[in-house]
Amino acid sequence: MKKINRQNLMLRNQIQQVFVERDILTFAENPFVVSMFCSFETRRHLCMVMEYVEGGDCANLLKNIGPLPVDMTRMYFAETVLALEYLHNYGIVHRDLKPDNLLITSMGHIKLTDFGLSKIGLMNMTTNLYEGHIEKDTREFIDKQVSSQSLS
Repeated sequence: MKKINRQNLMLRNQIQQVFVERDILTFAENPFVVSMFCSFETRRHLCMVMEYVEGGDCANLLKNIGPLPVDMTRMYFAETVLALEYLHNYGIVHRDLKPDNLLITSMGHIKLTDFGLSKIGLMNMTTNLYEGHIEKDTREFIDKQVSSQSLS
């Protein structure tokens, strides 16, 4: 679970970024993008419940074993390209691609994570990201799976 302190978000003027991240994770259904199960808010925190990816990240893998074998590098690169291609098809640009944001599943596959710097709509979109209308001024941290009432 990603737990974000509201006060820190307001001090850093990052509220909108968290909502963009939440919207992307709510929308994204791809085997190479981390899944979010639900999001909710408390008085002090915004929370996102995401899938647990137990294999660590590529940064730690590189630190622990050094250069990767060519076959593994090709597979990780291909899976990363597939994740980015999926996002780009919907007008989403990740903007923070680095080994720390490439998680490794227990089966040895890549999951792209951390959409905090991402942007929606920077590319020509052939498909709408959402069927309905998104209220950009809303400050409630809700999604399709959680009721709109804040938790205390």
